[in-house]
Amino acid sequence: YVLSADNHVHFEVPDYDRSRPLVIDPVLDYSSYIGGSGGDLALGIAVDSANNAYVTGRTGSTNFPITSAEQATIGGNIDAFVTKFDPSGALVYSTYLGGEGSDAGTGIAVDASGSATIVGNTTSSAFPTTSDAFQTTYAGGGDAFVARLSATGTTLVYSTYLGGTGEDFGQGVALDAAGNAYVAGSTESTDFPVVMPLQIGLNGPSDIFVSKLNPTGTALIYSTYLGGSGGESGRGIAVDSSGDAYVAGFTASTDFPTQNAFQSSSGGGTDSFALEFNPDGSELIFSTYLGGSGQDRAFGIALDAVESIYITGDSQSSNFPVTAGAFHLVNNGGGDVFVSKFAPGGTSLVYSTLLGGAGPDEATSIAVDASGQAAITGFTQSSDFPVVNPFQKIPGISGAGTCGSTLCSDAFVSLFGPSGAVVFSTYLGGSANDFGQGVAVDSSAGVYVAGGTASQNFPVIAGAAEGTYAGVGSSGNAFVAKVVDVDAPAVALTPQQINFGSQALNTPSDPKTVVLINEGSAPLGISSIKATGDFSQINNCGTVVPAGGGACSIQITFKPTATGTVTDQLAITDNAVGSPQLITVTGTGAFPIGTLTISPTSLSFPPTLVGSTTSAQTVRVTNTGIAAIQITNIFVTAGFNQTNTCGALPAVLNVSGSCSINVTFSPAKTSGTTGTLTITDSTGASHAVALSGTGSPQFSLSASATSTVLLIGAASTTFMISASAPGSFLTAIALSCTSVAGGAACGFNPSTINAGQSSTLTVNKLSATSPNPLNITVVGTAGAQSANVTLNVFFSDFSLTATPTVNSVSAGQSTNYAVTVTPTNGFDAVVLLDCENLPQNTTCAWSPPGLTLNGSTAATATLTVKTTSQTSSGRLWRGWERLRNGPWPGGPWILWFGAWLAVLASLGKFRVVKAERGPLPARLAPRLALLGWAVLFSLLLLELGCQTYYNGLHISPAPIGTPSGNYTIVIRGTLGSNGGVTRGTAVNLAVGPG
Repeated sequence: YVLSADNHVHFEVPDYDRSRPLVIDPVLDYSSYIGGSGGDLALGIAVDSANNAYVTGRTGSTNFPITSAEQATIGGNIDAFVTKFDPSGALVYSTYLGGEGSDAGTGIAVDASGSATIVGNTTSSAFPTTSDAFQTTYAGGGDAFVARLSATGTTLVYSTYLGGTGEDFGQGVALDAAGNAYVAGSTESTDFPVVMPLQIGLNGPSDIFVSKLNPTGTALIYSTYLGGSGGESGRGIAVDSSGDAYVAGFTASTDFPTQNAFQSSSGGGTDSFALEFNPDGSELIFSTYLGGSGQDRAFGIALDAVESIYITGDSQSSNFPVTAGAFHLVNNGGGDVFVSKFAPGGTSLVYSTLLGGAGPDEATSIAVDASGQAAITGFTQSSDFPVVNPFQKIPGISGAGTCGSTLCSDAFVSLFGPSGAVVFSTYLGGSANDFGQGVAVDSSAGVYVAGGTASQNFPVIAGAAEGTYAGVGSSGNAFVAKVVDVDAPAVALTPQQINFGSQALNTPSDPKTVVLINEGSAPLGISSIKATGDFSQINNCGTVVPAGGGACSIQITFKPTATGTVTDQLAITDNAVGSPQLITVTGTGAFPIGTLTISPTSLSFPPTLVGSTTSAQTVRVTNTGIAAIQITNIFVTAGFNQTNTCGALPAVLNVSGSCSINVTFSPAKTSGTTGTLTITDSTGASHAVALSGTGSPQFSLSASATSTVLLIGAASTTFMISASAPGSFLTAIALSCTSVAGGAACGFNPSTINAGQSSTLTVNKLSATSPNPLNITVVGTAGAQSANVTLNVFFSDFSLTATPTVNSVSAGQSTNYAVTVTPTNGFDAVVLLDCENLPQNTTCAWSPPGLTLNGSTAATATLTVKTTSQTSSGRLWRGWERLRNGPWPGGPWILWFGAWLAVLASLGKFRVVKAERGPLPARLAPRLALLGWAVLFSLLLLELGCQTYYNGLHISPAPIGTPSGNYTIVIRGTLGSNGGVTRGTAVNLAVGPG
């Protein structure tokens, strides 16, 4: 390849025979299925210096092709696998690797000795580990694993878990010259094993991890988290000659750590990233986002000889960073592939381009050869995916296929020159789903691809290690393919097996087609094409099929001469590897029989009046078999009728003969009717045609008005219900109500009417809590027929709201709330306002106390809530205060009289008090003194006891005023004309000290 002054890539070739075509297009050197019947997918591939290919992935097949295995049987439902192919595509070894859970190999690298190192994921507590491994026990939640196989594939050099108690995913692995393994992935574990970490803990829901494992797998040299507060996934890793590790993936974090970045901030959504660690993992050399405003994800990373950095993935951004002169500057829709090359150091882009069609496209892996050519693989659902010098120009080997309602995915392989020009780009796949998952390159510019396919016509090359799809339905097999520029023919045949099924004796089948494609770069010379036994063929291949995708077709026919199953081969003798190319053909001879074909298989009739009959719909019965057949019975279920042109039963229908069955619908009721037309034949087969129709009533109901508006609180309302029908309809119609909610009830007067008559419907038991609107369905029933009319009762009502919902005051202050009354359905009455649940010593006042609404506009009143300041009542025992200071005049007299008596008597100074009886005897003085002291002492004890009792209870003086606290005040609006109709709302009041 030569880059000219005008920035175009050209081919520079030596002298050649210009009388013959010059073929430069890539070709398939080998292509093979890998797998069994349980579902298989290859996820990674590596190539050694001898051009042996090593593939890893996952398999659920107990019959996966195993040879020279370290583990010969599957350990659980899904195991990892490792398979080695020699340069011709033949199996060297193939082994399971797994425990009792689910295991998958996601990445693989191979050293100079041919030992393969595999990274992957496991949920197995019994995953095979070596005794001195760094981590010999499963930490839980799903762990990564790292395993190294011997060059023969028969022995584990080491195998270790790598993970914490959360979910951990190993995604990529690379090796340095010393045999250290560099692993990248993502973790959700807070206890992921770290050694000399750049970031010691988990920063978000998931972070990437980067771990360097020593050559024996016994210790981590370094291991670190890296991420922001969003989620990250590490997907690919590469290592340079100095031991610097390069990682690519994607992040949803806006604070992902960057260093010497080409793009220092997130473009939005999910962005790709690329970064470089120094050899001991202690420093980020560079770290950059790469993305636009949509979702961008990097899945692969590779280095060239000068440490330029290549990443690939997919982008849904309309503003993904691309460089001038890129192959595609804009996203073509659905998500496109991107390929970006950074200069060494990562601070600038050498090239960045999009690649894709109108559908979703995704690149999963990238590899770079010594000349700086970047090979990528992935999968596409675009029928217009860009193809350049392809060996397969369209999706699917024989055209575009669909899987469900969408275009099937095909794998693709694309090669970019050092400056970003597309050298070739091609589909790789069959008529079902195909996915490219891993890519590798050799020193001779060979491109190796691994992935998965559900296509039974995936383009495998003759002589492949596994030439036939072994999956069941769409369970899938892995595949491996090598793309080269070789001047040799290569044959692809689709399909490689044909089964004609049952065929009548001595009757030729319809032909089945085999497509032959020369995927090589040299013409295919055909010596002969032969079918044997009861099979014959015709073809348009001639003696030469051109190189580079030349194709021809072979038509094979089966004409059995005896009953039973026979198997033979179609043999193509040519000058390609694997000649003769063989197609297995199978068929079963059988006595001739007739076969009925029914069309259509269902009939649907329009709504039809009860008692009437529709026009006929026709079912066609055809004998598509190879012998005459009898129609033994034709039957339809009730409500449907049939007439036919088949004749008296049993009726003979000759080969290719047909007759018609005309079906009508005659409903006897107004509900939906389903039925079946059944045709039986002389082979014992029964053929069913589904029938359906709906009967319409002969009468109808109507109402004088289908809706009314009542003032909320009204107890009842009436409607006039009428029936109409043709004059021939004489059946009485019984009226009833359904779908009446909220406790309402209805009654009819009269409850039965005839066509042309009316009934008064009274809806009662309405209340202030009835649904608004209240829906009522009136049903009229006349025998098997019914009709209905729907009525609505709307209530003119009101609702209350208050603002603010919370106020704060100190005791003694007032506060206001705005209370709004909003009318519904034309409410135009008076609403009286009140409040409830007030705090102690608090009042409310309204301005105005009631509102009159006009039916359409809300009205507002002001609620003033007035609190009272807080004071103390003084002493607790008010009786004693009254005794001392009380309002009756005897209180203080009793106190002072007792004291006076005690003092005078004790001094002996008692004087005669004059009275009408004369002087009081002196002998009473001591007793009076004792009485005075007793009264005084009792009053003092009473004061002391009361104070001690209340102080012991910690009872404070009783407050007077609004207590502090938070209160909910209920606001009520009452219909002025009906006190039973209230609507409410609530506000909060916070009262502080005051």
